[in-house]
Amino acid sequence: MMANTWPGWKNVGLLGEGSFGKVFRIQREEFGQVYEAALKRITIPSNEAEIRAAYEEGMDEKSVTDYFRSCVEDIVAEFALMSQLKGNSNIVSYEDHMVVQHEDGIGWDILIRMELLTPLQTYVSAHPLEEEDVIRLGIDLSRALKLCRKKGILHRDIKPENIFVSNDGDFKLGDFGVARVAEKTVAAMSKKGTYNYMAPEVYKGEQYGFTADLYSLGLVLYRFLNDNRLPYMPPAPKPVVFIDKERALSRRMMGDPMPAPAHGSDQLKAVILKACAYLPEDRFVSAEELEQALNALEQPVYSMPEEPAREEHVWEEPVGEAPVKEDPWEEDEDEDDSFGHTISAFGSAPAASHQESVQPKAKTEALRVTEQPEKKTEIPKTNGQTKKGNETKSQKKSGKGKKILIALLVCSLVSISLPPVGVGLFTLWITFILLQK
Repeated sequence: MMANTWPGWKNVGLLGEGSFGKVFRIQREEFGQVYEAALKRITIPSNEAEIRAAYEEGMDEKSVTDYFRSCVEDIVAEFALMSQLKGNSNIVSYEDHMVVQHEDGIGWDILIRMELLTPLQTYVSAHPLEEEDVIRLGIDLSRALKLCRKKGILHRDIKPENIFVSNDGDFKLGDFGVARVAEKTVAAMSKKGTYNYMAPEVYKGEQYGFTADLYSLGLVLYRFLNDNRLPYMPPAPKPVVFIDKERALSRRMMGDPMPAPAHGSDQLKAVILKACAYLPEDRFVSAEELEQALNALEQPVYSMPEEPAREEHVWEEPVGEAPVKEDPWEEDEDEDDSFGHTISAFGSAPAASHQESVQPKAKTEALRVTEQPEKKTEIPKTNGQTKKGNETKSQKKSGKGKKILIALLVCSLVSISLPPVGVGLFTLWITFILLQK
C-alpha cells in the first residue's frame, strides 16, 4: 500500500502530478496554529508494468529488486545535495524525507516534505506573464543555477512543472536530481515528455556541462514569450497535432536555426536565442553572465527632467523720469557755497556767478521733469559708519569756525574804509548770513 501522508500530518488534497510522482497538500495543528506543507511522493518502480519489463529483459527476482533498490539509494543521495541549498530564496526549501518499503512485492515510496508553493503553470493561468515577469523569472532561476554551480549540482530537468512561485512572488526551482535518477527506471526511458526542454547534447548522450541547464531555462523563457509554444511549433492560434511536436523536437535536435519568439523586445529575444544556441560554446558561459544580461534589460533608463526656461528680466527705465547726473562742478553746500556766494555779492569772487551761468540747459530741464525724487534706501549704520559720521561733523564745525574768522577779518578791513553806519549794516548782514548756515 502506498504512503500518502507524513506522520503527524493530515493529507488534505492533491496539488499536482508529474512523470515520477504526485504532490499533496498536508496540514498539522498545534496549539491552535495550522501549519501547511507540500508532500511529494515518488514511487519506485512506478507501476507493475516496469517490473514485468525488467523480467522480460532476463532478470530474476533478486536482480530486479537490486536494480530498483539502487535507484532509491541514488535518489536519497540527492537529498544530501538538496539540503545544502536550503534557505535560498530561489530554490524550493527541502525540509525532510523518508523512505517506506512496500510490504506486498517489490517497491518503495519516497516521501519528500517541502515548503508549500504555487506551481508555475497554476500561477500563470491566473496571472499571465508580461515581458518584465519573464525577465524576472529568468533572473530568479539564474540565481538558483548560480548557487547550484557553486555546489557542483546539475539540475538537468528544468521545465515549467519544476518551477514554483512563493507568496511573495519569487520564482523558485525544485526537484533537484530526482528526475535524473528516476530516468534509470525502465518505463521512464520511453517518456519523451521530459525531453521537451532538454539540451541537444544531453538528448544525444554526448558530454555536457552546466550550459545544458542554461539551454533548458532559455526554452522556458522562450515558451512564455511565444504564446506557450516551443520553437518550431505552428504559430498561435493554429491548432497543434502530435506530428507537430515530433517535427519540432527533431528540428531542434538537428540544429535548425531557431526563430525568435513572437513577443518581447529585440534585446530580450537576442538574450533568449543566445541561451538556446545549438552549440554549447555559443551560449552564455555561466548563470552569472545570463543574469547580468537579463538585469541590463530590467534596469529602467532614467532621463534627467528638463529644467523650466528661466525668464530673463530686462530692466526698463521708468517713463517720465530723466536720470539726474551728478554735476562734477557742484560743491558742498555746507562748506564752500556759502562763502563763495558771500564773496561774489561784493564782486570779489565773480567765478561763482559765472559757474551758475554756464550750467548746461539739459540738466535744468531734466530737473524740472523729475516729479518724484528717487528714494534712497536707508542702511543701518554700523560702528564704523557712526565713527565716520562723527568725524564728518567735527570737520563741518571746524569749517564754520574758519568762516567766522574770515568774516571778522573782512569786517576789520571794511571798517577802515567805511563810515560807522556802513560798518554796522555790514556786520548785521554778515551775522544774518552766518545764522542761515
